[in-house]
Amino acid sequence: MRSLRTQLTVGLLLTLTTVALVTLLATAWLFERGLRNYAIAHLENEVSTLLGAVARGPEGLMLLHERIAPAYRRPLSGRYFVIIVGREQWRSRSLWDFELPTVPERGAGVERIAGPDGQQLLLLRRSLERFGQHLDFAVAMETGSLAADLRFAVQVLAALWLGAMVLLLLLQRLWVRRALAPLEGLRDQVAALRRGEQSHLQPATYRELEPLVAETNRLLDSVRTRLQRARHAVSNLGHALKLPLAVLQQLSERAEPALRASLQEQLTTIQRRLARELARGRLAGDSTAGVLFEPAAELPLLQLAISRAHPRQLTINADVDPALPARLPFERDDMLELLGNLLDNAGKWAQSRIDIALRRQADELVIVIADDGPGVTTERLPELTRRGARLDESVSGDGLGLAIARELVAAYQGELTLTAHDPALGGLGVTIRLPLAATRD
Repeated sequence: MRSLRTQLTVGLLLTLTTVALVTLLATAWLFERGLRNYAIAHLENEVSTLLGAVARGPEGLMLLHERIAPAYRRPLSGRYFVIIVGREQWRSRSLWDFELPTVPERGAGVERIAGPDGQQLLLLRRSLERFGQHLDFAVAMETGSLAADLRFAVQVLAALWLGAMVLLLLLQRLWVRRALAPLEGLRDQVAALRRGEQSHLQPATYRELEPLVAETNRLLDSVRTRLQRARHAVSNLGHALKLPLAVLQQLSERAEPALRASLQEQLTTIQRRLARELARGRLAGDSTAGVLFEPAAELPLLQLAISRAHPRQLTINADVDPALPARLPFERDDMLELLGNLLDNAGKWAQSRIDIALRRQADELVIVIADDGPGVTTERLPELTRRGARLDESVSGDGLGLAIARELVAAYQGELTLTAHDPALGGLGVTIRLPLAATRD
């Protein structure tokens, strides 16, 4: 799953990298252009200086060396010139034995050439008039130091950009973490809803989250209202059916003996199932979806409900591992239905005792339920969890208890195992393993 923080960081990094590359390339081009223009302007000044050093002599034009910069007299200094006057050529002593390219024709131009001692030169040519005579100037200067300065400037700029990018990324992560804090708080509130610690989401910090919080709260209210309405409808239906069932019971007594026995058996089954469902509804009370199961609070109620459903001398022992959390990560109604079905089934067969134990093993909740009833044969174990299957028709029931229990266990990615004869009590043993980190499908 992709992280929003990672996406924002990668997006900012790509943006900054693109801007940095474009800026560096543009800056390098501008620096190089500026340095070239500076060098050309400097060479133009040198041409003017050299032109001013040309004077009239007894035998014609002559070059006054005292007016020339000392760099032209130092060998391989990086400053060079050649002046052509007719067939005569004046060379700077700095050229030593290196030959600057001769001027192919009169005119001006700028080009880069290789100089002495591996130097890179920028060469400027100019053709000017002095004392009525034409002079061709070729002036060159070494640009390697300027190129080194350019590279250094680009490296400094790149280092500054890199530092700025790192600083911006750190600031962006801090800001994103601060901006996403309300979402993390919203996640914690949803977890609190699931644990049953609150019934609504608190108002959002950001205006953009207000519609989400409002719609979620409306959905919670709607689900709660519908659930309550459904419970009331079931309760009303159960109470409404009591009188018709009583009338049918009276009418069945007037029927023929064969028909009477069948009708009374079916009516008794309906009344028992109706009474059990109404008892479960009262046991669930006003619980809402998302309320978690608390063994310490719910098991005594289950014990009382099963004892009333099977009014005989029946002892129900409950043992809860203290290592278990107070709230187990399972829906309260689901666990009441699961344990209620299994305890009710055990109550039908137990002679005097039912044991239920909740243990923690690694990351699993282990529930063991056993009774001191007759148990079953190993061959008939697979039939017990088949919906509607009943191994003894003389015992009241509809054959749905163990099948419903298996479906609930499967919904939590758990496992239900049956033992034909519990080692301690001798009756049917039921072992359930539920991952404590699982959520219902």
